[in-house]
Amino acid sequence: STLVQHHKPAFRMMWLLGVWLCVTALGAGDECEGFKPLGGHTEPSGSVLELAQFPSPEEFHRSFAGEGVPFVVRGAAKLHPAAELWTDEYLTATYGTVKVEWEEGKKEDRNLELFEWPLAQFVENYKTVDGYCVWDVNDKMKADFRLPEPLLCGGYHRRLSSVLMWFSSGGTKSVLHNDVFENINCIFDGTKDIIMINRSHAGLMESPAAGWDPQSNSVPGSRIDVDAVDTTRYPALGQFEYTTVTMNKGDCLYIPSQWYHQVRSHGPRNLAINVWFYRMAEFDSGDCAHPDRVARRRKRKLSKFKWLSTAAVEDGLALDSVHEFAEVEGFFRDGFQMTRSHLALVMAESLPSVDSLFVQMDENRDGVVTMDELALDVDDDNNGDDGGVEWHIAFHQAWTIARHVNSTKLGEAKHRKRARDAEL
Repeated sequence: STLVQHHKPAFRMMWLLGVWLCVTALGAGDECEGFKPLGGHTEPSGSVLELAQFPSPEEFHRSFAGEGVPFVVRGAAKLHPAAELWTDEYLTATYGTVKVEWEEGKKEDRNLELFEWPLAQFVENYKTVDGYCVWDVNDKMKADFRLPEPLLCGGYHRRLSSVLMWFSSGGTKSVLHNDVFENINCIFDGTKDIIMINRSHAGLMESPAAGWDPQSNSVPGSRIDVDAVDTTRYPALGQFEYTTVTMNKGDCLYIPSQWYHQVRSHGPRNLAINVWFYRMAEFDSGDCAHPDRVARRRKRKLSKFKWLSTAAVEDGLALDSVHEFAEVEGFFRDGFQMTRSHLALVMAESLPSVDSLFVQMDENRDGVVTMDELALDVDDDNNGDDGGVEWHIAFHQAWTIARHVNSTKLGEAKHRKRARDAEL
């Protein structure tokens, strides 16, 4: 109504006052009705699957990556020499001059400042600084890591993206978010509590009802306060289904691409790394038929592997774009609403056009694209008549890019693959 619109600022001030009072109560150890930490309104549906050891590459692709099933392996971080080496003293003596980045605030806020310090300076101050280090490990430091068992053959070792280091005194809280990359996270010190939500709930999670912001400082995520979730304003977060896992020192966790998660770390020293790699549609079983080759990769330092650049992604080495587009097209045929994450399935996350195309398609700026916004009529045949399928120009451009990535470069990619295989 006009009255509501006229007094909207006043209503917002009252709501903010309520949040402040609630957060104050939470800080005193109390909970106010309706405002609870993420996951506090409902019980988890279960815990993440625990495995005694890493699955083989074949089993990983078939039963976990292919199906999108997370798992935790207790004690698996020992595969990395860094699990024992990376004491404060070692990091200072060996990599002290390396410039790293740390983000202001223990509770993630993507609008706060980012600082660059020598690693030795951060090590000296991390116990008192209000922030945490998150940094893309350089090649020199990658020498302290090995390739996790599931990635040793089948093609995953050629789809590596980056290694990120997470370092703090604990007490950090991430936003609720998801990543386009596959992720194997290993913790060397401290513990982490993680809430995980299946990517199949994208329609619910990437909606205003869950507080999703498709352009949260250029990185999609939820704008909610993870310590005081307002289920009146964000009703989806009072009824969502989730699983939990606690990572202890030495554990490794597989987080499938596009799975939503929120992480809380605990100290007094918390140090972890994650290996990001790209999804893979087809598994190269022939590559695993050479045990001597796999054995060499098992001993090889991560710094000796090739890490995919944006150019390599665009050459089709990291995306099976046509395969992924078929999945997205299937979403529409089932009447599904497309989120930015779905669009990222057909395009490399690093391509800036992902964001720009999604903004073009999302006409009402609600974070999801419907068939109406695409002007897509899936019931009619594309016979050239007025009733045929009419693709929105932006989505057509995305499909053209994806098809170009996979088709026109396919011969070159296969040639390079054969050359690499001959070298290995």
